[in-house]
Amino acid sequence: KGLACGGPRGTINCKHDAALAWLYDQARIDADSLRACIARKAFEANMACRGVAREAFKEKCCTRCRVVLSTPVDGLKIVVDDWCEPQSWIDAAKLATRRISEFLKTGSGGIPEQVFATIGLASGFYWWVLREDGGETPLFTLRKPLLVDANLVYKGVHIEALMGARLALPWAVVAEVERGYAESLKKSIGLRTRDYGQALARLVAGLVLEELRRSAPVLPSDPPPADTAMIRMDPLVLDSYTLVTEDTGAYRLWQRHPARRVASIALAQLDERLWDDSKLDARVRAARAAYAIFHTACLAEKLAALLKDTSGEKLLATHLRKVRVRAELEEQ
Repeated sequence: KGLACGGPRGTINCKHDAALAWLYDQARIDADSLRACIARKAFEANMACRGVAREAFKEKCCTRCRVVLSTPVDGLKIVVDDWCEPQSWIDAAKLATRRISEFLKTGSGGIPEQVFATIGLASGFYWWVLREDGGETPLFTLRKPLLVDANLVYKGVHIEALMGARLALPWAVVAEVERGYAESLKKSIGLRTRDYGQALARLVAGLVLEELRRSAPVLPSDPPPADTAMIRMDPLVLDSYTLVTEDTGAYRLWQRHPARRVASIALAQLDERLWDDSKLDARVRAARAAYAIFHTACLAEKLAALLKDTSGEKLLATHLRKVRVRAELEEQ
């Protein structure tokens, strides 16, 4: 509504834009957010995959189509063979997680591997779980609101919020992440230490923080470092939230702190085994896999835009622009 169109192509573009505007409005999504980018890419994949009438496939209820996530790593593509099948999405996510783990554990490869591993780590290919009472609980299933440490922001905890987790941010975490983000946006990005992975991780955390702040409240705390500031927060806050960190040192500090008498604390870790957890509906796992795939492409797109006119444009953006997602209709 209100869009000016000219000619057949203009009409198509207007319909496309109007549909996205309606989608953003219905889902209450800010047009410049990561969620909006993901919705756009998912919408475009849906449009690309509806070229064959459903009746053409007697044995299936939707059009046969494949979704391909290209990466900067030579020979590595994440492929969803059949977008109709939940298991195809799950298998694609498992492959991505396995390759990211290889790059992180061995430190092998160069900038292309660092780029894919860093953005993939924050895109939901791993699940956050809490270690408690000798077991592990998926973070998104917890009822009590969680106050998260900075290390979770760096590794995509915002995905858990989309799945139902109730998250909040201490001001110290916001300040800590924003400081690293600002440092990495300087024109000398990565040149002093040659640690492109760290610079990229800080930029990723900055984008994730922006996304989290759209839904997660920021609560008063002392200045950074976040791990010590969190346990000194208002006792009423500590009584209402569970403090969550991935840092075993911070967790031990919290265990010994006097505020532990009122504070619930938890140690979190990333887990890839939930992709095979039959207790989780396959459609839930497939939906997360789809989100992770589109999120990876969107994160790369936004990072490349951030690096414009910095030295990082040549060092990193070249590889980031190779991360793309496309849908391919299966030929009959």
